[in-house]
Amino acid sequence: MAQHAIRSELKTKLEELVRNAMDTYSYENAIFYAEKLLSLEKSPASALLLAKAYYGNGEYARALNVLQRNEFVPGQVSHGDCFKRAVISKEIVNCVLLAARCLEHLKDWAKCLQMLSCFDTSLSQQEHNYGGVQETIPFFGYRSVVYSLAGRCYEELEKKPSSRNYYEKSLQEDPFNWEAYYRLVDVHFPADADSKGVHLTLALNDNPTSKIIKDLFSCKLSYWTSKDSLIPKYSGTEDDDWTTEEGTMIMPEEVRLAPYFGWSNIYIQYCRAERMYYGHYINSAYEVSKQVLEEDPFHEQSCVVHTAALVSLSRKTDLFQLGHEISDRSPNSSLSWFVVGAYYYTIEDYDKAGKYFYKATIAGPSFLPAWIAYGHTFHSLEEGEHTVTAYRSAQRMFPGCHLAALYMGMEHVKSSNLQHAYSFLRMAKSISQEHVDPLIYNEMGVTLYRSRKYEAARDLFLSAISNSPVSSWAVRPGVPVTDVQKVILREEGYESGPHDIPNSANAMRGTFWEPTIFNLAHCMRKLRCYSEALHYYFISLAIKPHQASVFTAIGFTYHLMGRLDDAIQYYHMSLSVKSNDTFTRDMLNKATKDSFAHGHPSTASSSPPSLRPSILSTTSPPLVPGRLSSASQNWEPMVVDPEPLPELSSTPIRRLQFPIQQG
Repeated sequence: MAQHAIRSELKTKLEELVRNAMDTYSYENAIFYAEKLLSLEKSPASALLLAKAYYGNGEYARALNVLQRNEFVPGQVSHGDCFKRAVISKEIVNCVLLAARCLEHLKDWAKCLQMLSCFDTSLSQQEHNYGGVQETIPFFGYRSVVYSLAGRCYEELEKKPSSRNYYEKSLQEDPFNWEAYYRLVDVHFPADADSKGVHLTLALNDNPTSKIIKDLFSCKLSYWTSKDSLIPKYSGTEDDDWTTEEGTMIMPEEVRLAPYFGWSNIYIQYCRAERMYYGHYINSAYEVSKQVLEEDPFHEQSCVVHTAALVSLSRKTDLFQLGHEISDRSPNSSLSWFVVGAYYYTIEDYDKAGKYFYKATIAGPSFLPAWIAYGHTFHSLEEGEHTVTAYRSAQRMFPGCHLAALYMGMEHVKSSNLQHAYSFLRMAKSISQEHVDPLIYNEMGVTLYRSRKYEAARDLFLSAISNSPVSSWAVRPGVPVTDVQKVILREEGYESGPHDIPNSANAMRGTFWEPTIFNLAHCMRKLRCYSEALHYYFISLAIKPHQASVFTAIGFTYHLMGRLDDAIQYYHMSLSVKSNDTFTRDMLNKATKDSFAHGHPSTASSSPPSLRPSILSTTSPPLVPGRLSSASQNWEPMVVDPEPLPELSSTPIRRLQFPIQQG
């Protein structure tokens, strides 16, 4: 009896020592005493304590070995033989769940699924019978966690339908399971309307607390946000008023969450930075992501947004410094290789960039930004086959992300494989559902334009502009170009003139969509809507002044309208920027000959203008095209050789920011 009492007292003391050591994170002490406790009493509770100590110390294989060696979880024995030895208690269930977590850290996904099949045999194709009865253990309230972990296993095994199915099951069991929601909505199916609506149909109570949690989830719903859902920006203090600032991308959910979490919460700021980047408010995205990293330098998602913004802004020095910082603290992580590759991508050393992006894909096969950036490097090196292969790998692993399909379509557009290009672009559009990336409309428009379907192409370009952040610039006929230019300058924060815009980071939003406006002008010219074409050409010129291609396009349009003096002037302006342009020089010679043939020698034909006119001083083209009259005669707009301008090309800017897994 005395020995039994001593054993009982010793057990109590050892349990107390283990728990105190674990509470103070002294895992070596906890391991020492827990190992003695397990020798004293071989029970599920004692094995679980030792396994938790090993787990907390990062020794996942030893934790798993303890549980399997003592046959409290399946190892070399069958389910039935394992569970025959003990009554199924919550400790046994915790042992199985901890073993599955150890296998997760060891990245043994097949065995992890096999372990989880103790709860649900549908997770394994093998049958587990004991005494003729299919053997499982109760969930004990862990059903949502088990299904979420099963979804992760299927995800890593590249079984996407099963992965999505179990993530949705997890959310149905527990609508507050953030891990399942994040991976379902943000990582793998970011543009899937059904997935985005999952949390809206969950059995959340209508009490204020549940509504706040729902608003937190909603912050991750959409990258492409309609401006109608944005609200004015709060200036930061209680006494200040609301001020309108389109680039803030403030959502109504953020306003409702502000009284509880403030405006500087890391998660809310990260969501805002991501929306800013996808809305192409690059400078704002850079500033917000920088604030997040100053507070939490280890926030992986914000680091990816920040890296992408630095690439767009060509901040080479900042990228170099960021790459060193991340490499020093996590030298073999996929993020560190990605940032270093982004630096070499920015300095246009694409061979080295590709090597580092490839290392990032090896370190993290499910790290989507690395796969897309890897494809970008091949595109820059003009290796089309390797480019499509990289994008295809990204789409296979992330079927709910439209970007891979979009970029494959762009690559086929570049190689003039229009049928395949349009197929991939339609796929990207179907993935995007109601939140269509405006860039998809632009690329589909380019494909149709090259197929000589100008009216359909025009509609798509208009859709791209109306769904893009530049739609507020009133790019439509009837609005004076000078007014649009003032809006551009005001929104980009300039008071002097447009000559500053091309050299500024704040102009990224406008310059990104300038090719779409230029493409729309091409369509209008092909449809003989010359005034509308000129209007959009002038908008393009206002966004990016002194482009030889735009000067030539304007001159060519004036040439078609019979306004030879204006055509000759703009041909000269184009040649002053790009003197070796053969097409422009040929058209200038033809316009000069035609001007003499009609008895109206142009004063502009003798020499190019000495000074390029200011864009702000450019007047809008007339809204009514048709005959031009002079004092001596009336004459029809002349028909020139139908040789087209150099064909419009896809938007040349490629983005590096994409949904990634939670760090």
